[in-house]
Amino acid sequence: MSQLTLSQKLRRILDEIVYELSRVRNTYYKGTLIHDDPDTTLSILDKIAEYNNTAIEAYKRLGKEIPPDAQDNYDNYTNLYQQAATKLQQGDMVEFWGYTLEALYHEYNLLQALLAIPLITPWLMFHHDPQHTGRTTATKTIYVGSYDTYVYALNPDGTVKWRYQTGDVIWSSPAVAGDGTIYVGSVDNYLYALNPDGSLKWRYQTGDVIYSSPAVAGDGTIYVGSDDFYLYAFNPDGSLKWRYKTGDWVDSSPAVAGDGTIYVGSYDTYVYALNPDGSLKWRYKTGDWVDSSPAIGNDGTIYVGSVDNYLYALNPDGSLKWRYKTGDWVDSSPAVAGDGTIYVGSVDNYLYALNPDGSLKWRYQTGDEIWSSPAIGNDGIIYFGSDDTYLYAFNPDGTVKWRYQTGDWVESSPAIGNDGTIYVGSYDTYVYALNPDGSLKWRYQTGDVIYSSPAVAGDGTIYVGSVDNYLYALNPDGSLKWRYQTGGAIWSSPAVADV
Repeated sequence: MSQLTLSQKLRRILDEIVYELSRVRNTYYKGTLIHDDPDTTLSILDKIAEYNNTAIEAYKRLGKEIPPDAQDNYDNYTNLYQQAATKLQQGDMVEFWGYTLEALYHEYNLLQALLAIPLITPWLMFHHDPQHTGRTTATKTIYVGSYDTYVYALNPDGTVKWRYQTGDVIWSSPAVAGDGTIYVGSVDNYLYALNPDGSLKWRYQTGDVIYSSPAVAGDGTIYVGSDDFYLYAFNPDGSLKWRYKTGDWVDSSPAVAGDGTIYVGSYDTYVYALNPDGSLKWRYKTGDWVDSSPAIGNDGTIYVGSVDNYLYALNPDGSLKWRYKTGDWVDSSPAVAGDGTIYVGSVDNYLYALNPDGSLKWRYQTGDEIWSSPAIGNDGIIYFGSDDTYLYAFNPDGTVKWRYQTGDWVESSPAIGNDGTIYVGSYDTYVYALNPDGSLKWRYQTGDVIYSSPAVAGDGTIYVGSVDNYLYALNPDGSLKWRYQTGGAIWSSPAVADV
């Protein structure tokens, strides 16, 4: 099994543990499952024990050292869970529930310890992963497309590793597979696959321009949309696996779920769910075109915006879970927090926070349109920009933590460093670095507007493109590490790889 597949499998295992724990927690507080069905409760404990074993083994196979606190909580959970099973067999329900609750306490601690272990995961799709976090711990190579028709690969010191010329401008943001292959689309109609040394691995000509950013699945399949109405699936060797025709342009960037299902929007107003073999699983009709990239919650719910003003929540079977009407287009891509809250901006000037059941948790009106996609910190704080010139930070309860005024529109989507620093670009030509308390850490002026969203490497370097034709690398203290001049404006957002 490749490291890519194992890393993805591990994340899915951890998601399953979160889901099972939420089942126990929710039903315990409701007084239904815990008190009325001890056999079902034990079956959940069984599943968690199995997932724990698989997760620990996966971390070891990835070469990760298991911290002592994680190992202690793992051992304690295993012991307490086995004692709970014994007490249930003996009919001692008081002791059964006591051991169950103590086991769950250690499981929560184990999960937190496992999630704290850094994993280097490839930049597989738009904003890095299905939840659209935009975060990675990779450090070695920066890939970005330019209006000058080139794809650039830059070393961490700012020297050119290589550049590859396509036949037209590049709006598509690159994706990087586990083997180091870089995939990017071009307005010349081609999808390019480039080797880590910059040589052409293969290219495939679609029937129209490609604005969509590619997504790479766990088995190595590459998915990308084209304005020829098709969603394409390619094998890693460049052969066409299949293509599926929608009714209009496919500018939405695909998202790939843990079970391999591919979700994508089209200008024909539909959200499509396709099986890995290219057959239609289902499609759902919205009221207007879908340019937003779908986000996938831990429970499998698909969230996507439409120009019909709605944010849609779709069940994995394609049925409508709910939809929520905003006051204007929802072109921003949603972000999903660990507790299931969905955050999305609208052109009606509001940021919306919606509960998993579709009810409004809160909303906040900014002074202008929101095109920026939200980012969510590890502490649950939500960051986003608005055309009213502000970068906002919100607490999960909807209160404003702070806002910081730049000199122009903020359509760049924020990125969050490992130390909590927030990075964002503005049309006022500056890259801003803000402390978690909202104070200015530093700002750096480029030569033109910044639409590109920053990418933060594991070593703290911040990479961002500008319409002044330069890709900038900034040190964590705000000093210029280097800049590299391309031959045209940079609208594409960088991706950072560890190859």
